[in-house]
Amino acid sequence: MARKEWYNIVSEARSKYHLLGTVMHHRVGEVAVGQTSVIIAAASAHRADAIAAVHFLIDSLKARLPIWKRELLDDGSGTWKQNEAIDLSIHRDQR
Repeated sequence: MARKEWYNIVSEARSKYHLLGTVMHHRVGEVAVGQTSVIIAAASAHRADAIAAVHFLIDSLKARLPIWKRELLDDGSGTWKQNEAIDLSIHRDQR
């Protein structure tokens, strides 16, 4: 399910922002505080489109993909966290 939605998000960005290419990678497994967990790159003939696309991609990834994370505390305990609610309507009127 997540992979299909991932491809849907990338497809939407490519058509909406006239992208020449995209790369999006999300780390799996333990990620220490301060380490990079997501990498997104977009190529376009116009940098404004590429920048807007990256903004759309990260917001869509956080809002639409079922990505869960477990925060581990120093005492060994941990809690599962869901993604925050993100308002994607700011991306509707762009382009």
